[in-house]
Amino acid sequence: MFTQILYGLIGITIGFLIVWKTRTLINWAGQVGWAEKLFGPTGTFTLSRIIGVLIIIISFLYMLGYVDKFLDIVGQALRNFFWGRP
Repeated sequence: MFTQILYGLIGITIGFLIVWKTRTLINWAGQVGWAEKLFGPTGTFTLSRIIGVLIIIISFLYMLGYVDKFLDIVGQALRNFFWGRP
């Protein structure tokens, strides 16, 4: 339980830093071409913020022990979307 909380807090911190320091991250890592085409001229910034928010959400769910249930729900929704209802 303690390790889940610790890893969750580390993940939330990393996600927060990605969202907060997006410009520094982009200057260090460079731009993503497909994100620029998909999201427009600020696509790399949008992509990095989406990734940061997803890291925060998944880390929070992991910290509370709900990540398995969340992934089951997402997997079921994707399965129904692509292959129809059983």
